[in-house]
Amino acid sequence: MFSMFSKNPYRLLFIILLFTLTLTRCSCDNSSGLLSDDDSDASANQDVGDDDDDDDDDDDNSSDGDLSNDGDFDIDDDVITDGGEDINDDGSYNYASALQKALYFYDAERCGDLPEDFRVSWRGDAHLCDYEVSLDTDATNLSSSFISDNEDYLDADGDGTMDLGGGFHDAGDHVKFGLPQNYTAATLGWALYEFQDEFEETNQYSEVMSILKWFSDYLLKSTFFDDDGDVVAFAYQVGDGDIDHADSWQPPELQTCEDFPRPVSFATEDDPASDQAAGAAAALALMYLNTQDVDSEYAEQCLDTAKALYTFAQDNRGLGGAGGSYYSSSGDDDEMAWAAIWLYEATSNEDYLNDIISTSGESYTGYLSAAITSTSSSWSNSWMHCWDTVWTGVFIKLAEITEDNDFKDITK
Repeated sequence: MFSMFSKNPYRLLFIILLFTLTLTRCSCDNSSGLLSDDDSDASANQDVGDDDDDDDDDDDNSSDGDLSNDGDFDIDDDVITDGGEDINDDGSYNYASALQKALYFYDAERCGDLPEDFRVSWRGDAHLCDYEVSLDTDATNLSSSFISDNEDYLDADGDGTMDLGGGFHDAGDHVKFGLPQNYTAATLGWALYEFQDEFEETNQYSEVMSILKWFSDYLLKSTFFDDDGDVVAFAYQVGDGDIDHADSWQPPELQTCEDFPRPVSFATEDDPASDQAAGAAAALALMYLNTQDVDSEYAEQCLDTAKALYTFAQDNRGLGGAGGSYYSSSGDDDEMAWAAIWLYEATSNEDYLNDIISTSGESYTGYLSAAITSTSSSWSNSWMHCWDTVWTGVFIKLAEITEDNDFKDITK
């Protein structure tokens, strides 16, 4: 494998801190209570690779149970602590503690009906109205004609509502924005895909899988198919930043949907959002890679949905504008390439790779043409791998997959 992915705690920490930036434009609410007083400190004092923990967890993390049911992975009681030292007795940094605390952030950001054994003691259920979104023009950006034509697909049980509960809040506010949520799910999934051993050694495998499944369950229910298995709509945002910020920030449990309406924005043929759909496709393709040996049925559902979302994005190019001034997209070629590279990784279908790197003479004609003009061109990112620009991740994967020296030089 390309040498950049040599497995060591520094590389792991880099990936973890990278995706920790994704949902945080600001500090998390309640940050003073980030670590629960109810948790023990056994695991956070553990170095990466330290195998001295003799707790009762004898299960093989790589063979946790069925993912397709309504339950979550088991979360070990000693995963996160308020007593874990950031610096070990020998003066070295405790990267296991940093990893655990980075993951704990995502639990604090969960939206919806939380599990009974949820480890963040100061969080409760929030925005349960997302589980029953009215199928009408007031609660969504859908036109009355689109609703009429697709009602059977959007409201299969005929109760006049759609289930869009779950997902993750955005940092200190409580909108479920599409770009940062999709990017986070994919980058966190990428971290697990490359560094599963480190997640297991630090007793974090079950926790990261629980978080990833919370993401993927939400993305799956946000995707609506017709009778032919084609995507007709993808819900990429729940809530409105201006409405959410209209009053002083407060815990999500205290935000009522009557006082803070949560309109839903859909990508459709009439109102495209290929950046949003492709970002979700990348996340679900990675979930397939991370679950194919754990629950093949759930993995296939993720992969089938990823393929369909990618095709939907290809056929309906355009930027989703619901993020407004909070998360406006600078383009969709990077998300399209991001989805294609992971679908190639999942399927080995050369068409996905060609969608990125196809050329005519010395000029790129695939998605890559938006980043570099010719095969002799170089590229310098204006910003890091982030919610709006995922070219860095694309080039890293291209360097690994193609072993092309030009892509390796760009990556370096």
